[in-house]
Amino acid sequence: MTATRFHTSATGRTLAFRRCEGDKDLGGPVIVFLPGYMSDMAGGKATAVFEWAQRNGRACLLLDYSGCGESDGEFANGTLSAWRDEVLELIAAQCGDEPVMLIGSSMGGWLMLLVALALPPERRAG
Repeated sequence: MTATRFHTSATGRTLAFRRCEGDKDLGGPVIVFLPGYMSDMAGGKATAVFEWAQRNGRACLLLDYSGCGESDGEFANGTLSAWRDEVLELIAAQCGDEPVMLIGSSMGGWLMLLVALALPPERRAG
């Protein structure tokens, strides 16, 4: 697992994330894992996806929503629309114009759909 890094959002919150670069020769989208309700990027599913990506030369982005894990804020103040905006901001900051493959677990599945609807079609790899 790579070290946690931090991004200051447009709202001033510090959002925690981990990113591994993929093998440029393999190409492919950046895998973005969205954890479930009251979960974070240190959970078993997120960790398994990240470790698989590293072993297979795939780019991957994990993140903690505000109020979760290592990110600033209070969980009770979080909303799906605020978390969607945070995910979109981190994708823009960490993935540039690369296509992304969104993976969501539980509530992260709902967020995955909201993020996919907000992204241009050419950015959605799956």
